[in-house]
Amino acid sequence: MPGAERLRDSQVLKKIVQQLAEEGRLYAAICAAPAVALEPWGLLKGLKATCHPSFTKKLQISEALELRVVKDGLATTSRGPGTAIEFALALVEQLYNKQKVEELSKALVLRTQSKFGPAKRDYNSTKWFSASEGKVPLVLVPIAHGSEEMEAVIIIDILRRAAADVVVGSVEETLQITASRKVQIIADKFVKDLLNSKFDVVILPGGMPGAQRLRDSEELSTILKEQAEGNRAYGAICAAPAVVLEAKNLLKGKKATSYPAFADKLSDKSASDARVVIDGLVATSQGPGTAMEYALSIVEKLFGQEKAANIAEAMVFPYQ
Repeated sequence: MPGAERLRDSQVLKKIVQQLAEEGRLYAAICAAPAVALEPWGLLKGLKATCHPSFTKKLQISEALELRVVKDGLATTSRGPGTAIEFALALVEQLYNKQKVEELSKALVLRTQSKFGPAKRDYNSTKWFSASEGKVPLVLVPIAHGSEEMEAVIIIDILRRAAADVVVGSVEETLQITASRKVQIIADKFVKDLLNSKFDVVILPGGMPGAQRLRDSEELSTILKEQAEGNRAYGAICAAPAVVLEAKNLLKGKKATSYPAFADKLSDKSASDARVVIDGLVATSQGPGTAMEYALSIVEKLFGQEKAANIAEAMVFPYQ
């Protein structure tokens, strides 16, 4: 919000979606949008649906409200950020087949893939941040052409929900980068202009060749080196733990995990089956499907378990 209201008020969009329904084609909405847009457009009449818990009273139905994803007829609805991957995969199944869903689930390292090991391992518990005198943690999320957009956006989003001061830094010559699935992301600043900043946490998204481009940034290498020497927290997800942190000798003596295809590049593979690994001031994770629990684990280190749990509940995401 107010995005869902602005979609609802677009007469062009309303006409497009109503035409889809008339022609027997699929339409879908998630979070507030089923109640705020599809319901007043008359596109949920007689159908079971769900939406974000805060908006269920706006739906003129009493069934299926607590399900994470609901498909009824041409309409597919879902509950919120924490159900977004399930929602998207439900659409993939309708557009393609279950085999495609299984392929994507494995590639994303989804929680349903139990063979990928335990949820989280925590070693050498260390205090990350002291919120003295109202200080807000300063976090850098560097991005590059080819960075994994799900990982970058989820980490940025969840840390900002926690009220961290998140700076998105581009290692490219432009602030706007093209991510791995061609999503355009606009950074706040250039990494080269952040060399004099002192970050409490630096978190690297994965994606290829994004991780390689982060690795090859001299400015980011300088920041990461100072982060480690200053005993300040840093981490990476997906390919980045192996391609960047391992390559920069920033995992020496640390347990870590990474995207399964890159685990062999880790010098210590003993914890690489875990979805999230925190060893002292270093946090690593496996991939797009682990990004939410990874970001929430970072929130927990910075702000405490209660804050992480509250954010997870608001997103309709199971987090322990």
